[in-house]
Amino acid sequence: MTLPVNPTPNIGLSRPNFDVATWHDAINDNFTLLDTLLAAIGVPAVDGTWQNNTAYVIGNRLYDANDASIWICGFAHTSAVSGTFADERVAHPDYWSAVDTGFSVRGAWISGGTTYRTGDVVYDTSEYVVALAVDDHDSTTDIRTDEAAGHWVFIADLKSAVTSATAAAVAAANSASDAAAIAGGDIATIIHGSSEKNPLDDADEIAIWNNVGAVIGKITKVHLFAQIASGLSVAWSTITGTPTTIADYGITDAYTKTEVDSAIATTAANVGKRSRVRVATTANITIATGLVAGQVLDGVTLVTGDLVLVKNQATTSQNGVYVVGATPVRSSEFDTYDEHPGSLIGVEEGTANADTLWLCTSNSGGTLDSTAIAFTKLVIAGELLAGNNLSDVANAATARTNLGAAALASPAFTGTPTAPTQTAGDNSTKLATTAYVDNGSGQTLCGFFPMDNEPPSSNYATFDVRNGHPVLTFPDAVVYAAIFTGIMPKRYKGGDVNVLINWMSDGTSTSTVCFSAQLERMDVGTTDLDADSFGTQVIDTTGVAGSSTSGIQSQTTIALTTGAQMDSVVAGDTFRLKITRETGQANDTLASDVQLVSVYVKET
Repeated sequence: MTLPVNPTPNIGLSRPNFDVATWHDAINDNFTLLDTLLAAIGVPAVDGTWQNNTAYVIGNRLYDANDASIWICGFAHTSAVSGTFADERVAHPDYWSAVDTGFSVRGAWISGGTTYRTGDVVYDTSEYVVALAVDDHDSTTDIRTDEAAGHWVFIADLKSAVTSATAAAVAAANSASDAAAIAGGDIATIIHGSSEKNPLDDADEIAIWNNVGAVIGKITKVHLFAQIASGLSVAWSTITGTPTTIADYGITDAYTKTEVDSAIATTAANVGKRSRVRVATTANITIATGLVAGQVLDGVTLVTGDLVLVKNQATTSQNGVYVVGATPVRSSEFDTYDEHPGSLIGVEEGTANADTLWLCTSNSGGTLDSTAIAFTKLVIAGELLAGNNLSDVANAATARTNLGAAALASPAFTGTPTAPTQTAGDNSTKLATTAYVDNGSGQTLCGFFPMDNEPPSSNYATFDVRNGHPVLTFPDAVVYAAIFTGIMPKRYKGGDVNVLINWMSDGTSTSTVCFSAQLERMDVGTTDLDADSFGTQVIDTTGVAGSSTSGIQSQTTIALTTGAQMDSVVAGDTFRLKITRETGQANDTLASDVQLVSVYVKET
């Protein structure tokens, strides 16, 4: 802070020359000085101007810019999204109190982190003090600790006076206790007697001694019991009375005989019901509407009170046993999770589920309506009938039929036997199914070689021999093609295929080569052999690099999908395959001949 410019005579505020560029620094110094002086004379801090949609806590002091008033928050809240400060005070008069002076009455002092501001006035009945906050702070465990830390000034401290007055009152009461005990039978007098004394011989009376062991009177047991009863917070007058409820004795954690009898009756009524329901679900249902009277479930019309096994819910935590009603609820026998695991439930009626048993296979320890609950049907294989079982030698064939078993002594199966489909390529002694035998997936369907070429009328690859190996030569810069005819084998399952083109350059160049492939279905009675009708052409535009070693083959893979690219070829069809070197592609960069060695077609 700089020295004031042309200061005022009392508190030294600057009166700057507004023609000087730094006049605003003097104004800021004025504000700092005023803030310091106001705090020094006890003017409480203000937390700013009230704003919409802002969270405020108890003790916040806010300025109302509309009427130049200051208010203190008395209820933690978030201000309204719209409207004025005055509107909020009208709508919620308990939220704010006007600050008319530098002091704010906050009521009873509260421990444990309550925020207090300079000028707050509080009282503490346990310490008999009235206090004024001299700074902003959060309360601790007791107000005297906070006062010792310099946060409070006690305006009034009556602790010593109250303590002295209490002690005097106690002493006065004790001095008159003996007389009061005799006159009114005050049981408190007994504590002044000697604990080692015995009662008088009269079994119906109790002696009372003073502090020096002298008998000062006696009371009857009846009178004593009446005094005990009068000091208890109970509704009955004597300890020998007969209360009508357990609550009359002040006991809350116990059952009455009526409640126990009711529980026993309810349990007895449910004996045998736990293990059976009327009907079970066959698919996912909306429980709130599907388990009400009148709904049809598995061919059964539901009535109120029916028990239903719900076992097919998409949300499996909803499964369980429910009671049909206007508002369906879980059965009282199954209203916790751990009542479900291991339960075996029989279904009485239903088109699909009548006379079936269902075992809950979930494990214990879950949470109802959160953990999945699963039920599995118990099936006795073949449902063997009396007289038709394996021990009945005369009907062994019938027994095997009921069990669904094969004829063990026969080398031939009857009917349509099934077996697991083995892994493709498995050549062990395992049984092979038709699915295994007919599985053409990934298998080579057919292959073609240079001597199989049926050259087109023009621009055809020419036959040559390289070290005794037949090859088809595809020159550079001209689009040449080769055509092969084949029959799609029966093992073709109708899926997509890959055309594998094996080739090599005439040298050691690693430049790339682009090929294309087309299929033409040659259907008897439909395809015109006087004209070409190849399907959609698929071009490898990326290209495949040749080998840096002379005589090493490279392979181009072209994928043909079912439909137009396959020209609808199916198993058993005759077809033509056209292979073309696409020298016009930018990635066909090999400036020399390419020699085709072989072509294979594989189902993907």
